[in-house]
Amino acid sequence: KPQMAQITQILPAFNRRATCSSLSGRREAIGDICESICEICGFRDFAVALISGLRELVGRRAFCYIPGDSPRAAEWAAAKVGTERRAMKVFITGASGYIGSAVAAAFARAGHDVYGLVRSEKKGVLLARSEVRPVVGSLEQVATFSAVAEDCHVIIHCATEYSPNAWEFQRNSIDALINSARRSRLARKFISTSGVWVYGDTGGAIVDETSPLNPPAFVAPRPAIDEMVLRANNDAVKTTVIRPGCVYGGGGSLTALWFESAAKEGAARVVGDGNSRWAMVHREDLADLYVRAAESPWGGEIFNATDRSRFTVLECARAASLAAGAGGTVHCVPVEEAKKMFGPMADCLALDQHVDARKAVRMLGWQPHHGGFVDGATRYFTAWKAAAGEGARD
Repeated sequence: KPQMAQITQILPAFNRRATCSSLSGRREAIGDICESICEICGFRDFAVALISGLRELVGRRAFCYIPGDSPRAAEWAAAKVGTERRAMKVFITGASGYIGSAVAAAFARAGHDVYGLVRSEKKGVLLARSEVRPVVGSLEQVATFSAVAEDCHVIIHCATEYSPNAWEFQRNSIDALINSARRSRLARKFISTSGVWVYGDTGGAIVDETSPLNPPAFVAPRPAIDEMVLRANNDAVKTTVIRPGCVYGGGGSLTALWFESAAKEGAARVVGDGNSRWAMVHREDLADLYVRAAESPWGGEIFNATDRSRFTVLECARAASLAAGAGGTVHCVPVEEAKKMFGPMADCLALDQHVDARKAVRMLGWQPHHGGFVDGATRYFTAWKAAAGEGARD
């Protein structure tokens, strides 16, 4: 009753504001009344859900209630400043890759001026179709991209390398990109791509960004690289690390292995007994998270990117097999045998993980729209088949 009395007292003022002629004024009134009610009632969880749902309605304003005595209260309050989206120049490495191409297209759709680093003119043509400006060059040759990167507000690192020198490549690339950001006179943001494999096998336990890391040998150097990115965070350059789960949709990435083996061998091949669960995310949902992270005021943060699906690998592979016309047949390959094909990555393919991404929901208003791989396996097979055919023609 005391809470209702407080709410009743503040409603008339908000009612006057909500009926004003200005659209921005009405949006702000809606957001402020929601915040005020949540604060009076102390419904923190309700506030998170409500504000996430209203975020688009109120002009992408990043509302969230944090108790006034919270150490981050001032930081959250500062995040509310600047409700209107502004177009930014964005530079993306690995822009023709599986993740990078989706990220580049998402920024272009959001109205930003996007530049994508590619190794050839041919790949640049594909980027141009998504209204992304191709920059032909390579991360090994800084001079081929530095001038463009230094003129951008946001630098996003999505490039990967699979050679024996992959981790040295990552360290050198990130160092060069952060230095490019520091040389600019613009307010800058640097976002680096990591992955959830750094948490190791979590079994039935759920982990988040504060959990201890236990990376398998294949990704053992990754935590140090993530820490390198976070240490670079300061007032001039705000840095962020995004840790995606196994990405599905489009050309398929790791899930393409299920489709390919089912289509060519008559059975979807999985590593281990298939009873493990992968932390997963659709590539378009992941791309949306990059946009939200870039448009936010946050720096020095890690964001996990996973959807809420909890299908076993066996269920996913069976769905892939059905979609590919293999009748749901699945072939389980022991980890030690799989190492002959995948090397130390086989240990990662057998991980059982439950990774929480609610931090991105709370701080960025992110909501994955895809319900999991199994629900859309037929659609994803069609996309994989189309991408595979296009790759063959190229």
